[in-house]
Amino acid sequence: MDYKKKMKSNIIMGVIYAVLGIALTISAYIPGAEGLNTGYISSLGTAFTTIGIVFIVKYIRILRNPELLHKYEVAAKDERNIMLDSKARGLAFAVYVVCAAVAMIVCSIFYKQREAMIIGFNMCALVFLYWLCHIILSKKY
Repeated sequence: MDYKKKMKSNIIMGVIYAVLGIALTISAYIPGAEGLNTGYISSLGTAFTTIGIVFIVKYIRILRNPELLHKYEVAAKDERNIMLDSKARGLAFAVYVVCAAVAMIVCSIFYKQREAMIIGFNMCALVFLYWLCHIILSKKY
């Protein structure tokens, strides 16, 4: 994929984040939303909007500066950075699964079965997603 196209797709993701954030913020103040945790929803919406705007500004700045675009392109295609990114993702996955397993056990000890089940289902869904991606990528490469 051309690197400029990748930057443009990142701008689109920023717009999606911003629109999602605005929608969440607005939904927190719709009449009849009293039963919802409006403070949490509006904060989440503000965070998504901020992230989206930061993405948009960052990638537009990169697209307008050819030297900066080249610098980011070289960094993105550097084999060491790709390897580090892959290892960091794998480590983050492993740490999450272990922490989720510990949290599930702790919840079970304190008779929080519902929370333990939610954590367990979340962990199983993540492991299933990993397995599915592994199968798809092994056929592709």
